[in-house]
Amino acid sequence: MIKMKDEEIMDFALKEFQLKAKAKFKQGIKEHNPNGDKGLARMTSKQRIKSSMEEVMDLWFYLFTELVKIDEEARFERESLLDEYQEDLHESRERSRGNGWKFDE
Repeated sequence: MIKMKDEEIMDFALKEFQLKAKAKFKQGIKEHNPNGDKGLARMTSKQRIKSSMEEVMDLWFYLFTELVKIDEEARFERESLLDEYQEDLHESRERSRGNGWKFDE
């Protein structure tokens, strides 16, 4: 759990963004515009929009993968707990049969 206040999160996130965004942008220039004859300002609006849409698609897959990972981790934790308490659950089921209680299996 994060123990920082919202303002602290904001400050930390903005500092990290500034450092990482600058480095990433410079790396992009080296990869895509080493001679200075291309670049964002020379792209058409349509090209910038298409490139942005491609970036959004990448982001979608990153976020989707995180959701899958979170779900898998939660499932593993639930299964581990079930394994750990399987005998207790079985005993509870056995006790509940004779007294008319319903116990989901």
